[in-house]
Amino acid sequence: MKVYYKLYDLAPKREFNRLDKNSSRKGVHLKIDLRRDKSFADFFSHPSLGDIHLEEFMEKFKYQDNEMCRKTFHFLLNDAKIRFESLERLTPFKNHTLWHPLSSFDSQVFKYKLQGIDDFTFLPLLKNNKRVRLDANGVFIQSEFQNFLMKLETTLRTNIEYIEDPYQGDWKINSPIKLASDFIDNPDHEIKIYKPNREFIPKSLRPNIFSSYMGSQLGQWHAYTELMNSGDLSLYHGIHIENFYTDDLFKKIATDTFMPEKQKIKSLYDGLMSSDWKFLCSI
Repeated sequence: MKVYYKLYDLAPKREFNRLDKNSSRKGVHLKIDLRRDKSFADFFSHPSLGDIHLEEFMEKFKYQDNEMCRKTFHFLLNDAKIRFESLERLTPFKNHTLWHPLSSFDSQVFKYKLQGIDDFTFLPLLKNNKRVRLDANGVFIQSEFQNFLMKLETTLRTNIEYIEDPYQGDWKINSPIKLASDFIDNPDHEIKIYKPNREFIPKSLRPNIFSSYMGSQLGQWHAYTELMNSGDLSLYHGIHIENFYTDDLFKKIATDTFMPEKQKIKSLYDGLMSSDWKFLCSI
């Protein structure tokens, strides 16, 4: 099987996260030719959070020796089938809002990425009785995290749904707030932040919050299709990041509720079909 590639540049409107401040980065689309169709996949990584670099991915993809390569290959093999089935049954989903201090309060569930160990910028959300998901990206050491928890008023803590990746190491502490595992793979988590573009869904009874990998629209589409097939649609997820890209794949159909725009998906594939591709490898 011959695999082809096409690099792309991604320039979102704001920074990816606290550690990944470069506003312009490259990703790659892959293609295989099937008997009656073409099939595509997206690879976009965050090396600052432990991912392999794009160059390493392209060198190692044919060996399939890590989970990101294998999951990308999974989408590459199944994209045509996914596209055919999913376009015929587009379904809405509930999505949290990525919050910053200039945001409004017109959603019910917000996610906030902590910028430091004393960042309490999110407190107005709690005081407005909003549900909040905090993402620490490992900013704390254990003692700093415990101090952070102590500074939170007890009456406000109940509005924090969970805190992602508080710190490296043992999480076996008496935390009054649930802890969620994302890039830090910790067995003591109560909630899994699941990124379909990076990994296969874990075999666990713990809740999975589906999350975008902040890559191209193709990657967002694949994450959405897996949410439709394997996710709990009664939960809020993080597939869509509002006003992060110049051209959004999803449209808001109600408060906190989104759905892909069918015409944009078709345009996405029209562009992929007509692109110029280079040979990458044979598998």
